[in-house]
Amino acid sequence: MFSVDTRILRYKEKRILLNTSNGLWIRVSQKVYNLFVLVEKEGLSFNQLLESLYDEEDREYMKSVYNKMIEIGIVEKTEGEVRGNRTVLFEITRRCNLHCRHCCVNAERETDYEMSFDNLVMALNRIINWKPKQISLTGGEPLVRKDIFDILKYLNKKFNGRVTLSTNGTLINEENVGVLIRYLDQIDISIDGVDEATCSRIRGRGVFEQIIQTVHLLHEKGFYEITLSMISDKFHRKMEEEFYRMNEELGTTPIVRSFAPVGRGKESGGFLEHDQYYSPIPAINKPVIQACSCKAGEEKLLINYRGNIYPCQYFVQDEFCMGNILENQDFPFEINMNMAAVWNYFPQNYEKCSTCPVNIFCWPCPGELYLYSDLNQTDNFEKICKFQKKFLYKKIWDEDVLV
Repeated sequence: MFSVDTRILRYKEKRILLNTSNGLWIRVSQKVYNLFVLVEKEGLSFNQLLESLYDEEDREYMKSVYNKMIEIGIVEKTEGEVRGNRTVLFEITRRCNLHCRHCCVNAERETDYEMSFDNLVMALNRIINWKPKQISLTGGEPLVRKDIFDILKYLNKKFNGRVTLSTNGTLINEENVGVLIRYLDQIDISIDGVDEATCSRIRGRGVFEQIIQTVHLLHEKGFYEITLSMISDKFHRKMEEEFYRMNEELGTTPIVRSFAPVGRGKESGGFLEHDQYYSPIPAINKPVIQACSCKAGEEKLLINYRGNIYPCQYFVQDEFCMGNILENQDFPFEINMNMAAVWNYFPQNYEKCSTCPVNIFCWPCPGELYLYSDLNQTDNFEKICKFQKKFLYKKIWDEDVLV
């Protein structure tokens, strides 16, 4: 009955049935859960379970629970249903025309290495064989490559999925916008601010206005699949509401990214204090709090500018490297032993979190757990833990807890 993605959480006389693929869940009593276990154990149908119930009210309740389980994917998937939503982030260059303060890859104007077009095509062919739904071209700044349009044309010819571009938005102009919107499904632009002053603090002078002009240019050409992203650090957190309003006015999709203390971010001093990192009011007001549904290394991969393969953009240290796409002719490959290092940071596996009944809701991204727990942020980790636990217990289990 239960799908392979189902995980059962237990607390007192309550159970949560959780779909680890999409983060959706339902809370039931232990008695109701035991009935579904009986159905699975005895090989019964759900209708047989209903027939065994004497009370019509009980039957209606069980129907509603079962329908919800189907809706969120707790009940076993039907035969032939396609699973997975594979995404590859491909860092096609480490070069960039900007020098942003928080750059997680430490991009520079010039680098000692850049993958040749022939090697890049080889990598793309192996990526395409993995059958991802989306390939995202990242950097650095992808548009600094002179062969970027050849890359896009090749993808258009060989790949049937979505192609997106992560860019700083300053190199899109009248001369190249037509080619870009022809071959791209989405353009993701980092802006890191709500005006010239806040943007220039990270990205440099004049960048904000260039990005706004780029958005208007794309709209004039009939292209509207645009996201604008902003880093969430202790300096920008208070601007989030204004950032969302700005995106609404521009007709773009807002994305707030967690600060990562890697690359130049190590020296930026941008870590949030615990009372800024999570605000309980928005979380409590959300109709559904989703759990960790991370598929890093399984359905998501990052390939850096040298061809090294990592589970995602957070786990880019040597210990997490899964091989090199130019050297491994067998790509796609089975998940190797280095993935075990990543799984250690899934909240249900992490030593400090493994026994907590709300762990999988507290840290929806294992990469953030890694950054806050192991990179000299022990104090912040403990503060966040106490701060989160109090309202998550109430929201998830409908219980009060002292912390």
